Amino acid sequence: MVREILERMTPAGRRMMSISIAAFTIYALASVAMAFVVLAAIYSVLDGPVDLAPYWVALICLLLVKGVSSIVADKQKHCAGFDLVLEIRIAVVRRLKSLSLGFYTGERLGEIGDIVHKDIDNMEMVVGHLWTRMSADFIVALILGIGLFCVDWRMGLAMIAILPVALFSLYQGIRSGMKAQEESQDNLADMV
Repeated sequence: MVREILERMTPAGRRMMSISIAAFTIYALASVAMAFVVLAAIYSVLDGPVDLAPYWVALICLLLVKGVSSIVADKQKHCAGFDLVLEIRIAVVRRLKSLSLGFYTGERLGEIGDIVHKDIDNMEMVVGHLWTRMSADFIVALILGIGLFCVDWRMGLAMIAILPVALFSLYQGIRSGMKAQEESQDNLADMV
């Protein structure tokens, strides 16, 4: 399914999705860097009187990096999602135009309308919200995991030990969400 969606996207859409993933990664790493700057400032103050101006400058710069990367990521993720929606809608409309009128008398029109509007719009959510954030989160987790192993191998192992629980929770959440969405779509198609 992932390959099919990526093939359906235009090269510009894939590029926008990649830019969004990179920007979300920078955003998250800037947050981690801010925590390190605050910790460094605290340790400096505990050692004695110190000039905190460099720490403030670093925090302001990191805040600006976070703001710019957030704006870039949000814009690019939505553009990538809308690119996919456009391509899918064009393909669906072409397919619907090729069907005979008899097809429409035997099908639930509400279901067809729901597919054309709501289901295809959900693809924007998958690309624009789920894939970009999840990919960036995996990249950040990998970078932080490597960093933890470099600092102390026990912290790295602790992170890896929690990983199966997190992945299982993610899987269960996605599965229950998909089941609820299928029921909701079926009920909505009946109602329409």
